[in-house]
Amino acid sequence: MRALLLLLAALTLLVSVTCAMADTLTIRTGQVAGAPGSCSGNDDSFHFFAPNPSCGQPILATAFQAADFAAACAGMRAVVINPYTAAWIEGLDCDPAARWIASSISNEVCQGSAASVLYCAQFTLATQCAMADSIRICWAVDDFLGDPPSYPGPNPGGIYVNGADLGPAFGGPGSSPEYSAVAYNVPLTAGTNSLAVYQRDAGCGLGGLILSATVYTACGIVPTETTSWGSVKSVFR
Repeated sequence: MRALLLLLAALTLLVSVTCAMADTLTIRTGQVAGAPGSCSGNDDSFHFFAPNPSCGQPILATAFQAADFAAACAGMRAVVINPYTAAWIEGLDCDPAARWIASSISNEVCQGSAASVLYCAQFTLATQCAMADSIRICWAVDDFLGDPPSYPGPNPGGIYVNGADLGPAFGGPGSSPEYSAVAYNVPLTAGTNSLAVYQRDAGCGLGGLILSATVYTACGIVPTETTSWGSVKSVFR
C-alpha cells in the first residue's frame, strides 16, 4: 500500500511540474523603440502595402492573395499619427499604450493620409503552438475595416492571421467608438506568424488605424511547482 501511495505521489509531482500554462502576446499599433510613439515615428511592428493611389477606392480589384500579404509584411513601416479629435477616439480603453498609425502623413498637424492600406505585423510566440485558444482584438479605424457593402470591393474581411480571414465580426466602421471582437481556435505556425489589417478608405479625407490584438495560447510547458522528490518521500515516512 505504501509503495502504491509513493507511486501516486510521484505521478502527481510529474504532472504538477509539466502542466501547461497560457502564453500571452499583445501586438499594438504605434510603438516606437518599444514604447508608445509620437507624431512621425516609424512603427516598430506594422508595415504596409498600399498599391492604389486613388483615395476612396478598394486597395485592389481582386481578392487578396499570398503575395499581397507578403508585400504588406515586407513593405515600408507605418507612421505614428495624431488622431483627428473632431471625430476619432483619442485612444483605446482596452489598451492605452496603442497609438494611431497611417501609411503617410497628410498635413502639418500630423494626421493620416486618406488611402486604402493593408498593414502587417509579424509575431513569434515563445512556445511552439499550432493554434491560438483565442485572439482578442480592439480597434478604431477611418473609414472601414474591409470593403463594406456600401463601398463594395473584393475584400470584405478586415483582419487576417496568416492570410486567413477572421470573419465578419472583424470588419465595418469606424473611428468612434472603440470596437472589439474575439476569434477562437485560430491556426498558427510554429515559426513566424502574421497579423494583417485592411484599412479601407471611403471619404477621401483622412485615414488611420489604432488596434491592439492579444493572442492567447495554452501549449507552453513550464514548471508550476517547486516540490522536490525528497519532500514527497517525507510525506510518507
